[in-house]
Amino acid sequence: MISEREPPSVASTIKRLRKSRHLSLETLAQMSGVSRSMLSQIERDATNPTVATLWRITTALGVSIGEALGTQPHGADLDVVPGHALPLIGSADGLLTLRVLGPMSTAGSHEWYELSADPKGRLDSKPHAPGTSEHIFVTAGTLTVTSGDTERVVKAGELVRYNADVPHTIRNTGSKPASAWLTVLHA
Repeated sequence: MISEREPPSVASTIKRLRKSRHLSLETLAQMSGVSRSMLSQIERDATNPTVATLWRITTALGVSIGEALGTQPHGADLDVVPGHALPLIGSADGLLTLRVLGPMSTAGSHEWYELSADPKGRLDSKPHAPGTSEHIFVTAGTLTVTSGDTERVVKAGELVRYNADVPHTIRNTGSKPASAWLTVLHA
């Protein structure tokens, strides 16, 4: 059962599934395309994987993302997910977080997140697959978004759309916390 105070941790599940299949970290890295170093960090619960990374790992292990998160589909037409059960992804600096809002079944096609960034919070992203775009609607504060060589300041109430198949960065360059809705559309 998931604690009401903690988001689900995939660390022990990924490690258990890997070991039950008698796979080394190196073998799973080759199967999934996720580096051995990243897999080790995930299994030690030193980092939370992105949805795309978790999708690669679970696909290689032959399980659903829901199984890795410890959720079970129940067939309900109406499903309420408590806030504490929504996975969080943090930036390297710890000042920016993404709360995963979309169902895991859409990872790799479209994803959506609640974004929160403290001042100086920054998320640097490598290029996604060709044709991928991101859309950010800022609900509070100001964010600076860079896509390739283009940079724009986006204020509360504004929407920015940009190519995410090039290096891109989201930063809170303001003096107050910022929040936004982020949607990722994979080609």
